[in-house]
Amino acid sequence: MRRRLSLTAALVLLLSLLCACAAQHAQEMDENGWEYGEDDEELFELAMHDRQYRDYKSGVAKKRFEEELQHAKDAAMAKNGYSEEEIKKLKRAKADPVIAPDNGQVLWEVSVEGPSIAPFIGRKYQHDEVFCYLSTPWGEYEKILTGFTGRVVEICAQQGATVHKGDVIGYILRSDIFA
Repeated sequence: MRRRLSLTAALVLLLSLLCACAAQHAQEMDENGWEYGEDDEELFELAMHDRQYRDYKSGVAKKRFEEELQHAKDAAMAKNGYSEEEIKKLKRAKADPVIAPDNGQVLWEVSVEGPSIAPFIGRKYQHDEVFCYLSTPWGEYEKILTGFTGRVVEICAQQGATVHKGDVIGYILRSDIFA
């Protein structure tokens, strides 16, 4: 025969589980330097929606949203009769190319913590931010700057790709304001 908990016992059990969980989440927030919020609302969000909250704080959610939005825009254009090549041309018409100043190998990031990957479509760059690096045949790592603020609309060279002087590495849509 299965024993049923009284309402009081169930509430005490639930409260003890919540306290233990809240302590773990508070420790995680402290370790990551995240704010609790005025009324601990950020702590509550982490406790209630942990995966979504972590994705939001890490930028993964924004990246996923930008990719899904771009995919939806492309699908809408394709539905209206535009070919894949025409869609690329339209995106490129509004954007500025980032050109390889020398021959070399494209390195998107120089990191020992994880793999270097190309930026996601929609990622914002500031005018003085490094877009990528170029490993030249003579062994130098040349910083490639955009020179303007904008968002990535297309990546033409993947991680490790060999490019020649004058090749397009990617396209960035200029922003009107510095943000």
